Amino acid sequence: MTYALLEERAPRVKTLKRDEQLAELTRRYFATRGPATLQDFTWWSGLTMADAKNGIEMVKSQFVNEVMGGQTYWFVNSASPATEISPTVHLLPNYDEYFIGFKDRSAIGNVAKQAGVKGDDPSVAAHIIILDGQIVGGWRRTFKKDIVLIELNLITKLTKAENQAIIAATEQYGRFLGLPVERVI
Repeated sequence: MTYALLEERAPRVKTLKRDEQLAELTRRYFATRGPATLQDFTWWSGLTMADAKNGIEMVKSQFVNEVMGGQTYWFVNSASPATEISPTVHLLPNYDEYFIGFKDRSAIGNVAKQAGVKGDDPSVAAHIIILDGQIVGGWRRTFKKDIVLIELNLITKLTKAENQAIIAATEQYGRFLGLPVERVI
């Protein structure tokens, strides 16, 4: 074990004034999580609404906004939209920023709402399955002797292609762990 002063190991950083810090935090939040609302930003950051409004005012020239359902969403103006292949599945852990980074999660919960799933439902209380941007269930893993058991708790019926995408996502997770996967649906 060795010891060193932080100044010897980490590069010096520029000290920012409060307004510069606020602008930088606002810029980084909306650049990485947009489209998002000021309410999402205050929930995530712990800032007051007044500070959030000041922050967006300082950086709004770097973003575009769109009003939907009476809410203003801020995001980076991307010249080329993402071209993900559908169906796209992500097995997300609890507290993943995709899910927890927003105060209002209704945009990703349309399928769950249609299925009558409440926010505290055990099927989506921990790890969640995202299919084409929507929560479609929950999952959990258990390590067995030479495999990882992945239990899937789906809240809606899926097409054959969507089921194949979930199988592919579990297989990818198994490869990451270096273990074969057994699925329980």
